[in-house]
Amino acid sequence: MDMRDIEQFQQKLIEVRKTSSDLSFAHWLREELWTWGWWLSVALTILPWFVWWKFVDKKRTFEILTYGLFITMMATFLDVVGSELVLWNYPTRILPIVPAMLPFDFTIAPIIFMLLYQYFPKWKSYLIAGVVISATLAFVAEPLLVKMNLYVLITWQYIYSFPIYLGAAIFAKWLVGNIKKATMR
Repeated sequence: MDMRDIEQFQQKLIEVRKTSSDLSFAHWLREELWTWGWWLSVALTILPWFVWWKFVDKKRTFEILTYGLFITMMATFLDVVGSELVLWNYPTRILPIVPAMLPFDFTIAPIIFMLLYQYFPKWKSYLIAGVVISATLAFVAEPLLVKMNLYVLITWQYIYSFPIYLGAAIFAKWLVGNIKKATMR
């Protein structure tokens, strides 16, 4: 393939992306915006933060938010990879230019795991609660989201999610613990 072929291929790819973007926006306007799923996604993005604020240990807010940020980054990265690999899909987006997984990656997962981090400071109890929460997310919450048509499995299986949730929780706690140790010296 010479440079001209590469440039033509890149131009064609840009045209396909533009067409895809236009179709996606039209679909969002006609099929997603103002539906019950859209309203539920908006509520799931905003309302849990009020609950979190009521229960968060205000003296540890920075530490807990740092932990939550790591959970958010991992969840978002993994969701983008899974969506790009067409392992799953989210049929309803809050905004046409924002990934559909926003309510889960930026609200639900971080808040659930931040509360885990806050209420279970010792590793043993944290791991036990982490297993319960990871199992609940993988085997209860995900199937519920599928039934509500907010999450569509393509080649993904619920069982794959369990170790990912648990691994993310373990890694985030370990990372924040090491950051705390390094900054307290």
